[in-house]
Amino acid sequence: LRQDLETATRVDWTMTSKARVFDGSKWENVDESAVHGENTPIKPATATGKEKIFVSLPSFRDGKRCGSTLKDLFDKAKNPDKVFVGLIEQNIPKHDKECLVEYCALHGVSIRGHHKMLVDTDKCPHYDQIRLLAVYNIGAKGPSYARSLARKVMENEEYCLQIDAHSSFTKNWDTFAKEDWAKIDNEYGIISTVPANVKDKGNEEVPRQCRAKQMDTGIPAYSFPADGKVEHLQKPLLSRAWSAGFSFAKCHLEESAPYDPFAPLLWDGEQFPRFARFWTRGYDVYTPTRNIVYHDPGPNPQGNDPKGWPKQEEIRQMSLKRVQTFLQIDGGDAKRSSQANLGIYGLGKRRTLRQLMDFVGVDLYQRTGNGENMRCANPQWVPYDATISPMENLYDNANDLDPQPEYPLRKTLLHIRGEAPPPLELAEAEKKLIRKGGMKLPGSVGLQHHDQSTQLPVKSAPFGTMFIIWIIGLFIWYQAFSTKNAVRRKPKRKEKTSGYKSVKNV
Repeated sequence: LRQDLETATRVDWTMTSKARVFDGSKWENVDESAVHGENTPIKPATATGKEKIFVSLPSFRDGKRCGSTLKDLFDKAKNPDKVFVGLIEQNIPKHDKECLVEYCALHGVSIRGHHKMLVDTDKCPHYDQIRLLAVYNIGAKGPSYARSLARKVMENEEYCLQIDAHSSFTKNWDTFAKEDWAKIDNEYGIISTVPANVKDKGNEEVPRQCRAKQMDTGIPAYSFPADGKVEHLQKPLLSRAWSAGFSFAKCHLEESAPYDPFAPLLWDGEQFPRFARFWTRGYDVYTPTRNIVYHDPGPNPQGNDPKGWPKQEEIRQMSLKRVQTFLQIDGGDAKRSSQANLGIYGLGKRRTLRQLMDFVGVDLYQRTGNGENMRCANPQWVPYDATISPMENLYDNANDLDPQPEYPLRKTLLHIRGEAPPPLELAEAEKKLIRKGGMKLPGSVGLQHHDQSTQLPVKSAPFGTMFIIWIIGLFIWYQAFSTKNAVRRKPKRKEKTSGYKSVKNV
């Protein structure tokens, strides 16, 4: 009797629900039972709702709007003390407005630039929860590369939010994001969609990308702005698209499918390739039940070009080839070793590339989009073998493995089901460099770690020994050569002889 009652209740909810999807041409009702069928994703690990959130925030010469984004981020959070920001700022030093300076100014606090001594930072709310990694504008390589740097300042936060530097938020956004994530009942779930325009605040319709078109490069791209939308969702709806402008998930996503720093300058090839990588590793994307993050598509207030990083076509073509290689399309390297050498930056083993094409409705080989096969309202969830780790790569036996990602401030990699690698070990000297702003990255001004709340344990590591030996060697070299040069005397010049007497020139 109880089972019959539950079935009747479920049927009644389905019939009375107003949840529906607009795919760009027509509305279609949502049938949640058809999305998963009898298949069930991996249940999420126990969560209290009080876990910390790491926010990845890249900014390219957009300090004024970035400062407003930071203020709105903390002001609109229900638990702002649980929010920590990884700010990747790419500026012309002493010329562009700086995000932290603008943020503190909005609170009536005047500080100096990040490259100078900071003052009155204790009066700037949540300043110690912002970790800044500054990069010269000439070292910028597009949004994908900037986002890949965020893991350098990610600590042990449970959730990771990815946004743009010109975003705003709904009130209690952190609570809504966690609640939506809990509703999907999937440890490998990602809440993501193209953020609604900031001018549309108050509109209950949530953007949803439906159509995927093929670009000239052979890489699919989704419509922007979104061509579809949803309304009255009771729980997040499985999606076939992912947006870099708003993405909320467990932080182990950044370990299983981290941003690839070896594929820079791909402004138009960022989203589908990463979707392919984490989807084949068992992750799924869901459209949220409400608008959580909003986007300001307007021009930069300072007039800076949002794509004004140095154009290096040769490097861009190398990046395209790298993506085409793991997507196994024309232009890529077909050798298995080239696939294996990608390591974690390639595809996973939980799902296949053919399953991906069927799910999205595209054909990578024939270069066709999903116009005839969108199924935007009720896509079918694709099951996988849960005994396969998301860290397992599609191809093994690399002969020249690319350098794999590092997480300097993340004490323990958070893989679930006992699959976590050993805790990251850092020598004490390296930790001091990180905390004091001494770490340097290519094209960077320096790394400033403002959050001191998490103290990493001291463990012995080979790096520490080598670092000390290097310092000693550098000191000896300095004493041997610098001192010698300092006391070297100028050679005496020859005496000049005049008609009167010998005059010595000094």
